[in-house]
Amino acid sequence: MKLILTLAIVIIASLGSASATDRYTTKSATVYTVDYCAPYVVCTQKVASCRKQYTSYDHCGRPYSYWVTIVTYRDVYNTGATRTYTRTFKA
Repeated sequence: MKLILTLAIVIIASLGSASATDRYTTKSATVYTVDYCAPYVVCTQKVASCRKQYTSYDHCGRPYSYWVTIVTYRDVYNTGATRTYTRTFKA
């Protein structure tokens, strides 16, 4: 009985000291190890492209027209997430 009680105390003390040591080294470290990796872009796909004609007016009030190219892109990340955005270019 005395041996079992001694073993139980030793096991509890070793578990307690291991977690205390882990806490101590984690708190005192300047760099933390984290199981999280920031997502990164795997590929960029061109989804759609179109040209539109717009009309604007100069400082005298005369109308003029110009063409704009609108391109829609999709970024695919390593986590499977996607992000869609549109860019406008003056053609």
